[in-house]
Amino acid sequence: MAATLILAQAALAGAGAHAESTPAAGSRAAVAASAASAFASPDAARPGSASERAAAMDWQKALDDLANSGKVTWAAILDPSGAVRVATPGPGLRPGEGPAAVKAYNNPANVFSSGLTLWGVKFFGIKADERSIYLKKGATGAAVVRTAQSAIVAHYDETKQPGPAYDAVEKAADRVIPQGF
Repeated sequence: MAATLILAQAALAGAGAHAESTPAAGSRAAVAASAASAFASPDAARPGSASERAAAMDWQKALDDLANSGKVTWAAILDPSGAVRVATPGPGLRPGEGPAAVKAYNNPANVFSSGLTLWGVKFFGIKADERSIYLKKGATGAAVVRTAQSAIVAHYDETKQPGPAYDAVEKAADRVIPQGF
């Protein structure tokens, strides 16, 4: 941050030196002044608005709580387009899997006939409605639970029980929905 502040101050000094000699200098000076004022606040240097950062922290807490429950192996929270907002360590969703999971809510019954591929594994639907999609393949499975602004996707392996895994994902969704997430 100190290096960025020094660069902003140098830009201000340079813009001021040329302000009278070039017609575009006024606009450069305005941009440099704007950059300098942005660095006056420590929060301004971080990407996104304060509300976006707070929401990201809430998403991360919800995901951490789910992961720490011991009921799932991996989990991710998807935005409405299916892009990953936050994810636990482990294999990530492959390209196209997040959008496919979100799109499955357009016609949840298709999950019974077509299945859904997540983490490179094709799962078969065992429950699908407007809120929850439960998937299974052998002793492993996954859940996709819709919230107000996203979907929580979680995987359980053969060392976990399906019922508690599905319940943990549902409870994670129940905790964030009242917050508008």
